[in-house]
This record gives sequence, C-alpha cells and structure tokens, in this order.
Amino acid sequence: MTTHISPGDRLRAITRPYLEDNEFLEFQRTLIQKRKQTLPGIQHIIRNFVQQHTDIKTFRDELNQHLRQPEHDDWGAKGTWMMTLNQLVGNHDREAETTLRQILDGLNAQNVAERFEAFAAFLTAEKQRHPQQIKKLAAPGKSPYFISLFAYWLDPNSDVIVVWPTVREGLYVLRQHGALPDTLSLKATTNEIEVSTAEHYQAMQQAFTWITTTEPQITRIIDRGNEPFMVWVRDHKHDIPGWLENEAPVETVAVSIEDAALAFISPERLAERIGVLRRRLLFPEDLIERIYVALVLGQHIILSGPPGTGKTELAKLLPRILWEAEKPGDLANTAYTPDGSPYQMVPDTTTAYAVRVVTATDEWTPRHVIGGIVPIMRNEAVRYQIAYGCLAQTIFENWDVDTEVPATWQAKQRQLVTVATDDGQKITYRGRWLVIDEFNRAPIDLALGEALTALGGGTSSLQVPIDSGAAPLPIPRDFRIIGTLNTFDRHFLNEMSEALKRRFTFIDILPPTRAERDAEQAMVLHQVLEHLAHIAPERITIDATRQQWAGLVTVTPGIQVPWEHTWAGDTAAQHCFEEGWRLFEVIRLYRQFGTAQAITWATTFFGSGLLKQLDLHDEAAWRSRLGIAFADTLADQLQVLFPDEIEVLLAYLRTTDADTFMQTFHRALEKVISPNRRHAQMMALQSIKNEQGQPYLTHDRAEQISANEQEKVPDDVLTTLFHADRPRRNLAQFAERLERLLFERTI
Repeated sequence: MTTHISPGDRLRAITRPYLEDNEFLEFQRTLIQKRKQTLPGIQHIIRNFVQQHTDIKTFRDELNQHLRQPEHDDWGAKGTWMMTLNQLVGNHDREAETTLRQILDGLNAQNVAERFEAFAAFLTAEKQRHPQQIKKLAAPGKSPYFISLFAYWLDPNSDVIVVWPTVREGLYVLRQHGALPDTLSLKATTNEIEVSTAEHYQAMQQAFTWITTTEPQITRIIDRGNEPFMVWVRDHKHDIPGWLENEAPVETVAVSIEDAALAFISPERLAERIGVLRRRLLFPEDLIERIYVALVLGQHIILSGPPGTGKTELAKLLPRILWEAEKPGDLANTAYTPDGSPYQMVPDTTTAYAVRVVTATDEWTPRHVIGGIVPIMRNEAVRYQIAYGCLAQTIFENWDVDTEVPATWQAKQRQLVTVATDDGQKITYRGRWLVIDEFNRAPIDLALGEALTALGGGTSSLQVPIDSGAAPLPIPRDFRIIGTLNTFDRHFLNEMSEALKRRFTFIDILPPTRAERDAEQAMVLHQVLEHLAHIAPERITIDATRQQWAGLVTVTPGIQVPWEHTWAGDTAAQHCFEEGWRLFEVIRLYRQFGTAQAITWATTFFGSGLLKQLDLHDEAAWRSRLGIAFADTLADQLQVLFPDEIEVLLAYLRTTDADTFMQTFHRALEKVISPNRRHAQMMALQSIKNEQGQPYLTHDRAEQISANEQEKVPDDVLTTLFHADRPRRNLAQFAERLERLLFERTI
C-alpha cells in the first residue's frame, strides 16, 4: 500500500484554521464594507471619463484624489495599479486615452478577460511603436490586475475576480501543497499563478468554483470569500505543512515492479524513438544517441550550452520518449497490421520515465536537495519537523514505502509512478527522474552535500535526515539526474568542484547549424503562428495538419524534421524575414543564440506587423518592423560583445555590397591590437561549418591570420560567412542600439 492525501482533504485541512481566525475575518468584513461605501464615487468618476466629460488626466487626478482620502484608502490601488494609470497619462499619446475609454465602456464580469487581453495587446503594440520610451510606457503584464479592478468597480454585484497579486500568490501556495486538483489548467511562475490570457482567467475561475464547492463555508461566512481566503493562505504559507502533517491519508494500491537497471534499447527501436523525438525537437541523431549511451552506462548528465537551445525541453522529453514501448490495444481495423497481430499497437509509458523539474537558486543548501529541519507554526507556537528536498522527494516517488517509517525503506519495493498532465489525464510511468534546471545557479557542491558520495557510486543509498539522525534511502538502479547549464554565464555563477564534475557526463547542446537552416526556420515559423493566431484568426488558421498565414506561409509537419514551411508568394514580409535570418546567423558568429531567441525576434517582427495591419508587400514598413524587433529583443543580449565584434556587426549593417563590407572588415581587424582578440575573431569565423561539417576557414589558415597582421581572411570565406553578397539594408533602430553599446564599451 501507498498513501496520499486528496486535494479536497488538503483544502479542508487548510480551511479549518482559516475559519477559526476571527480577528482576520472581522478585519476583512470591515474592509469589504468600507470598499462598498466608496463605490458610488468611483463609478461616477469612471462614467464621466467613459462619456468623455473628462480627459484621462482629469480622470487620473480625480480617481487618485478619491482613493487617497483616509476613509477610502482600502483598495490597495495607490502603488503598482496607479502607476499604470500614471504612465498612460504621462508617457502615452491620445490613442491610449481612446483605447482605455473603449475598454472601460461596458466592462463587466463576462468580458473582463477579453478586455484585459485587448488592453495588453495595445500596450505591447505601444512599446513597439515607441521603442525609445519602452521603459517609460505602461507594462502589458499589469493589464489583468489593472482592468479587472475596474471591472469590479463597474460590476460589483457580479462574480468578477480581481487579479490581485495576493490572489495569484494564494492560488500558487494551494497548488504547491496539492490542495487543488491536477485537472485545473493553472500555469505557475516562480511564486504565483500566471493570469495573462482569457484561458488563464478561466482556469482561475474554475479553481475558485472548485474551492467553494469543496468548502462552501469560505463564501458563506464572508462576502467575496475566495479573495480574503487567498490573502490569508499567502500570509500563512509557512504554517500549511504542519496543518497537513496529521491529515488522515487515503490508501491506494501500488503496482509493484522490479528494481532493475536502466533498460537497453535495441538499435532498431532506438533509431525509431530518436526519430519520434526529432519530430518534437531539432537535435542531431548522434547527439541524442550520445546522451542515451551515457544514461544506459549509469551516468548522470549535464546538458550544457548557450541559452535558448532547448536543453530543458530535451531533458524533459528524452526519458519519456526514448523508453516508451508499445502494447496491444483494441482490435485492428485490418488484418494486415505490420506484425500480423489482430490488435492495434498503442503507446506503453510504463517502461518510460517522468521527470520532476526544479530550478536551482543561489539559496540552495542540502535542505533543499536532500532535506532538513524546517520551522512551522502550530497553535501560535513554533515547532520543527523534517522536510525532504527535491532529490529525496523524487527518489521516494519510485518506492512503495512509508516516508515517515525509515524501517520500510530497505524493503526496496518499487512502484509505478502516476503523473497528471495539464489537461487532466493521468499517465503511468516506470519511474521518475530529477531534472535540475540552471544547475550552476546554486552552490551545487554545498547543496548536494553527502549526495556526492551516492552519485559517485560509492554507495547505493542516499543518507537523508530523520528525527533520530539519518537513514539510508536506497537509490533505484535506473534513477538518473539530468542537469542543464548555460555556458554563456557559467563564469559569473557558482563553480563546480572536480569531484562533482567526475560524477556527471557533460554534453554540449549547441544551436542548429546553417545546414539545418530550413528546418529551424520552419520550427520558428510554427511557433510564431501558434503564438499569433489569436490576434488575427481571420488571417492565421491552425488545425491538426498545418498552420497557415494566408498569403504568406504554410507550415506542416515534416518527416525527418519537426516542421517544413512553404512561402505563399513573393512578399516583402518574406524578404525581410529572410534578411533578418541572415543577420541572425551573422550575430551567431559572436553570440551563440539558440532557436528560442529566433522565435522571440520573429514573433516580435511578424506580430508587430500583424497588429499594425501592414500590407504584406509594404517593404519600408516591414523593414522598420525588422529593425525594431532586433533592437528590442536581441540588442541588450549583445552587451557582452567586445568592441571589435560590435564594429564588425555595424560594418555588416552599414554596407550593401560584398566588396565594401570586406574592406570595412579588414580595416576593423587591423585596429585589433590584442593578439588574443585577433585570435578570438578567427575562432568565431572558424566555428561555422559547411554541409560536410568542415569549417569554411580552416584551422591552419585561422592560426596564420591570428599570428600575422598582414594575413587576411579570404574574400570568398568572408562573403559566405557574412552573406556579404546577399541583399540587405541598414536597420536603423538596431544599428543605433549597437552604436550605443559600442560607445559604452569604449568610454
């Protein structure tokens, strides 16, 4: 048997002390009553603005003055909320006033999510329209809170939910402690539930409905009871583990399995599973096979590489997809199944592995990884108890044991692991592994502590703390840790000891090569269309077989690659995207951006054009969008470049033909006095390879140019590496950002 506490029981355990907190409840009742008394004045101010009796500045001043009166200071709207209104008044033009008036006109509980989405889209477009003032403009992410409070003021007798920060944080605490069902599609960030779309808002509404259905007293004892409850939960998050400790568990039957070594996959089956994985992620077959080999040979893995290359997604998908098997399902529709069986073959995840993903922080200690003593409040008194860290928790999930009774740990009885998906399905796996994201953001040697011995093979057990000291927790034979590490900022974070490095296999995850350009572009366009479809559903259509922007591009699933794309015609939008891609490849000479960065600039490029309703053939307008996209999404990430690298990028942007560029490049290289910097330039050029995997600039030639200032990079190599003979024009906004970076680096 294994035990668990249901979400309903967990919620009731948390609710009991809440319902007994008379001081808090009485304060909330008084607060709600005071707020009701201020509503007529607030509604009058809003109506005057909506009906154009006042402009936005007068509206702001009247509302601010009203809320700042001592008897009205009960809304918490003087800080972040009022700052948004101040930014609209002080830093936006008349279009912001018109848009806000339209948003508020008829705002109610039924359309609040639609309205805050529209307002966020407007603010996003504003930042793209005024890139020089981007930090002064109102933040799109504040829209849900900003607009939902207006909705409550205008429709106070409805069930509108104000997206207070405390509400989002309280829901996050309930979710973290299993007091909400897994079927709710709540999306969590670092310490709160994200509410930025209508779907997020609907999920929050569903959570509130489930809470009040499970524990009706929450809304019976106080008006709008869910919101005060969230405030209280947020304030008592450190007490909750103690309240859950003595809750009676529900017994369930565990499916026992053998504690065996990680399974070997036949070469034929491995090739097929790698193909399935590559339809999701653009990684070379030999790279995936290297990771597989290391895992089967008993190694823990660190996936290292630049940001945005898909390391975390690979860590999450690989254990599930590679080890997934097949089993007979329903009767086949035809007698001619591939293996002659009368049954259809369906996926079998009971041979595969789920993962627990945790993100390392600089606050990690052995308590966060293995476990330790934590304080909890009970009946206004502090007591202490053992709390297990992420590594111990994940190992426990693989065993059918009582975590509170160490004597049961040595039975070594394995069990299958059942995991709930975001859409409410429950999938059963053979086991669960641990994925540690941003591995070196923690002082990892310190945090792992005695686990280093276990990971090194010195013992098959992990020493975890118990009330009487420590006890050995067996490590499953097929259990693995996969870490991700950003090589770009590894020198600015925590160093790893040689002892720790010996316990992991480090595998580099690099951006796709130029030979994979078409496949990477298709993947980027797929993500762009998925992201933008809701903005213009009449132009972008999504179904199971394709994504299509009418008149521009169609993206379909590929066979050997995840996605393939086909341009609809000869448009300015296409030309600018392809020109932007060549610039992106040039930037990659000096900064190894991953596909994630390409998705970001392409989404900004196409999205801003879509919001501006640009004609697909308007060359000047799309080129302006391209310059803004690069300036807004990539420029700040280039602050780490050396002056000579920035000068080369500026030379590329300022020239329009190959000869002029090559002359400018050579002059820039002649100015490089440092032998190390000259060598670094050559190493950057040498990093790019042709379709045969050979560098365009050979190692010997690069060494000659590094050592001899009279030597020059061959013209044909420069032309190829920098696309110098391909059409391009200066992108003014991006070039200006690079010029400022160059100035900052050289002063």
